[in-house]
Amino acid sequence: MSQDNASQLTNSSKSMGRKISSLTRRIDLLKGDRNLTYGHRARSPYTYAIQ
Repeated sequence: MSQDNASQLTNSSKSMGRKISSLTRRIDLLKGDRNLTYGHRARSPYTYAIQ
């Protein structure tokens, strides 16, 4: 494998990690909204299954 391919792979994996982290952040925000909206009812087995 050439140096170019290797660097492209690491760059793409980095961007994937960034995308995943932003996704998890968004999910955390959604979970927070749900907790605010439903209060204690949000602590259902479903919310734990999402985690």
